[in-house]
Amino acid sequence: MDSVIAQINSAIGAQGFIKDQCGMLVNTFGHNIFGLLSAAIDPKIICPVVAFCFTDAEREVSIGIQSVVDRSHGVSPVSASTPNCVICKTIVNLMHKAVSANMTQETVIKLAGELCALVPSPLGESSVDCARVPSLPNISFTIGGKEFELSPNEYIVKTGEDDEERCVSGFVAVETPPSGGPLWILGDLFMSRYHTIFDYGNLRVGFAEAA
Repeated sequence: MDSVIAQINSAIGAQGFIKDQCGMLVNTFGHNIFGLLSAAIDPKIICPVVAFCFTDAEREVSIGIQSVVDRSHGVSPVSASTPNCVICKTIVNLMHKAVSANMTQETVIKLAGELCALVPSPLGESSVDCARVPSLPNISFTIGGKEFELSPNEYIVKTGEDDEERCVSGFVAVETPPSGGPLWILGDLFMSRYHTIFDYGNLRVGFAEAA
């Protein structure tokens, strides 16, 4: 089932949130990280310096070093156990090795971007470029021999406004034990398009176009 969701999200160009955050880190802070590494700043404190993640110890170590983060990017410091923090430290370690090998800034940032491209789309939400939503394909489910179609505006969830707007795929893989799966959960996105009736007495479900 996970592979089917992955295929759908791939078809609509959705990227895992972690991959998206990795790309944002490199594109937004890559040059700053390269500059800090070139200045021989300890790699261990760089993620706190760009305010991508903190531990209590790192807060103390980084005192006196001005954060290079532009808060308009909406990045908030997070704990060291979060995926964002793990990604930041992985990127910094890769860039540190490249800088130590005397690679150019352009090459180092390109390598970091290539690493982000290799991050698999995990279970959980995947994001889509909001500008592409009008051109995305319709997605159809065949249930009981009948097709139930959803348009991009129906299966993409938009949050935030203006520069903070995000478009998230409504197709999410969920881990289920072998005894309980595979299964599909047709949630509110589907039911907002199709009126759903649960006939428990006859163990059946009916769908009809919502008014």
